[in-house]
Amino acid sequence: MTRSHRLGEFVEAVIAPAARRRGLAATTLIRDWPLVVGERLAARCQPVRVSFAPGRQSGGTLVLHAAASAALDLQFSERQVVERVNAHYGYPAVARLRIVQAPPLRPPPPRRRRPARPDDAEVARLSGATAEIADPELAAALLRLGCAIAVAERTGAIGTGTGAKETGR
Repeated sequence: MTRSHRLGEFVEAVIAPAARRRGLAATTLIRDWPLVVGERLAARCQPVRVSFAPGRQSGGTLVLHAAASAALDLQFSERQVVERVNAHYGYPAVARLRIVQAPPLRPPPPRRRRPARPDDAEVARLSGATAEIADPELAAALLRLGCAIAVAERTGAIGTGTGAKETGR
């Protein structure tokens, strides 16, 4: 029997070779960047590579791609960023930052799916159930709510009530 794996288990193996070529031996810096520098800075910059003097593995330069609006902020907080990166590595790997004004690479935004729609039979059944309501705005609101619930049940977004005791009203 095979065990299912989480995607996170494979990320390290996939990005490790590319990260090593760029001097980022610990790929965790890329993965944990928002934890290292904070969400605000992480949204505006990202680590690209660490370069060391020949034969050294400490006191390197961390190259960051940063949005133009973040470059000045990074210059002012360089010491704190270097301290946090070194704390992440556990030794003084980085001595300074080199900031390249380039937009941080971002994954493409997720594609939007067309919203699911209730089938015609379901709309007809719900319309019949709301036909006796005198207030047309309330009837329309209840019809929309019923359609949303029907779609959510069909797509698995909410439970169908099969685990609970039904009252039969």
